Amino acid sequence: MAQKKRGKKNNPKPNNKTFWIVLIGFFTISLLTILITSQVNLTGNTTVQPISFMKAGSELTIEPNVNGVKYIQLKIIEDLKNAQVITEEVEKISWDFQGTSISKFKISSTDEDKLNLYEITLKFKEAQLDGIAKDELRLYQEGKELLTTLDKIEGEFIFYTAQTEGMGEFVIGKMEKEAVADVIEPEVIPEPKAQLEELPALVEEESTPEPTEVEEKSFWEKIANFFKNIFS
Repeated sequence: MAQKKRGKKNNPKPNNKTFWIVLIGFFTISLLTILITSQVNLTGNTTVQPISFMKAGSELTIEPNVNGVKYIQLKIIEDLKNAQVITEEVEKISWDFQGTSISKFKISSTDEDKLNLYEITLKFKEAQLDGIAKDELRLYQEGKELLTTLDKIEGEFIFYTAQTEGMGEFVIGKMEKEAVADVIEPEVIPEPKAQLEELPALVEEESTPEPTEVEEKSFWEKIANFFKNIFS
């Protein structure tokens, strides 16, 4: 009589390691895709706002991760499809800025001619103003001071509204007014006026001997007439 085999067969276990690697990889790719398509800010100084489609006349508000910038307000001029608005915090700009700089950034778009950047909202704590008085903070674009208004103070935060002139390079801070004055002052030269005022004085000095000459001639003429009268 055949003996029964004792024990159960050892079935091979499924390889769970490969499954988890594939699952983690899929999850990582999905997370990165969501970050990139919503508001990419992986480096901490660049924000990309994708626009799938927007009609002309509509407005867009972007909240970039740029020091001091709370909102960027744009108006769509023409129908926009598959576009991007890029806000990049930079260390250097293409134009000369002399003064105290708190933040420098650049705003651009793949369809810049179809967008109008008309307003930027700034948000700071007074301690972040780097010694600038809260009513003296300004936003500058391409070397030009923009109309910057202290909008409100909420708790420890100060909000400003700046009217922009399209996209480009921006600086938040305070430009030195003395540097501009030093450039303008040499153009005002009062020397020609001083020379014109001195001319009459020179003419008067040259004309003063004339009365003396006239008096001398009259004296000798009187003596000559006296002797003529005697001998006549």
